[in-house]
Amino acid sequence: MVFRDGAANIWMGTSINKEPSVGELRFIFRLTGLTSAYPYGDVSNTAGGSAIEGSDVYNVNGQTRSKFYSSERFIDEKVYCATDSGATVHACFLRPNHQATEKGSGGPFFRDISLNWGGDYHSVTYYMNSGHVPTESIRTGFYGPYVFAMARSGIPSASSIDVSFFESLNLKNYVPVSGKRGYVKGTATGVSSSFPIVVHWYNSGYQFWTYASSSGAFTSPPMPAGSYTMKLYQDEFLAATQTVSVSAGSTATANIAATAPALTQSRSTVFKLGDYDGQPTGFLNAANQLRMHPSDSR
Repeated sequence: MVFRDGAANIWMGTSINKEPSVGELRFIFRLTGLTSAYPYGDVSNTAGGSAIEGSDVYNVNGQTRSKFYSSERFIDEKVYCATDSGATVHACFLRPNHQATEKGSGGPFFRDISLNWGGDYHSVTYYMNSGHVPTESIRTGFYGPYVFAMARSGIPSASSIDVSFFESLNLKNYVPVSGKRGYVKGTATGVSSSFPIVVHWYNSGYQFWTYASSSGAFTSPPMPAGSYTMKLYQDEFLAATQTVSVSAGSTATANIAATAPALTQSRSTVFKLGDYDGQPTGFLNAANQLRMHPSDSR
């Protein structure tokens, strides 16, 4: 543990050679006195509630709460915290870079439990692989580095955390960036700049992703050498799939284009609701689906 600038940071990593017998891999801090949460407030505060579905969704004074409501897409989730009621103390998990998620499974849009105040303690959870609706086989190896940060001076920034010293520690299963990884760069075309443009790479050992620019330009995170499936998404809508090979110490060029008729209306379509974004945003109350149960009074 290193103390600096009024904060205490714990740099962490987890190495596994097989799936834990419990069927998932996670690290949990159980903290007392920190009853609030960042960034979603009380959505995962189940204290004093009555279970209404699977002992996972609770009714608290007419509002539904769940530990699952604290989840965020892994491509977007960089920091989440338990806080005190005045938001002066923050206890947070941070994902400093691609290495924090490269050994997980499920891809860029997967999500899982992050926070839950249940009345006795606040569970601040870092999921590495999950048994909740898995979409891929788990990956073994080195998970991380990831960081647990405690601060009194505001919300810690994931981008300010330096994890480069891991390169020299000779940790089991850890793959250094220098000399052991390569990059993929290119341009994504055929998708709308009105939506986030996501490029995703994966194989049996690793997963990576990045947002492309509005012009479609992208550069991957540093990836270990090998062959990868490469996918293009218009937001969460799959628009193209191809393969690419990565060599250590070099950068491969691989442009990717949306495959017709992936983003066009086919003749068999009776009607189209909303846009091709892979999300149910055209439905009533779609904005509430991730944070509220249908029985919520709101």
